[in-house]
Amino acid sequence: MWQALEEIHLYVRGSTFEQPAFDELMRKANTLLIKHGLHISEADKHRTADYIQALGRYGRALGHMDAGASARHEVALTAEGVAMPPEFRVAYDAYQLARNAAMQGYRRAIGAGQI
Repeated sequence: MWQALEEIHLYVRGSTFEQPAFDELMRKANTLLIKHGLHISEADKHRTADYIQALGRYGRALGHMDAGASARHEVALTAEGVAMPPEFRVAYDAYQLARNAAMQGYRRAIGAGQI
């Protein structure tokens, strides 16, 4: 499941954003979520859905950013919250919060950090 989410994450960070391609990746992640739903807690399902929605909002925001903008290039390379216009910053912050919440849920589920 996490691998499918990361595939969306890497796509969104890329230099272009096209809604049909994003929708296909989202369908793939949602299909996995349904197939493995018995093994995923309700809280993690909600966190996953929040993360996918935040990725979509962030990707659409980046899609409106000039492809030649230095901030757009930095996001594609590092995914860091570089200096960007405020309207993009809101989407970035929401995406980061949702990603961190989903990641923590999945880390707990696999027992990460228990050693």
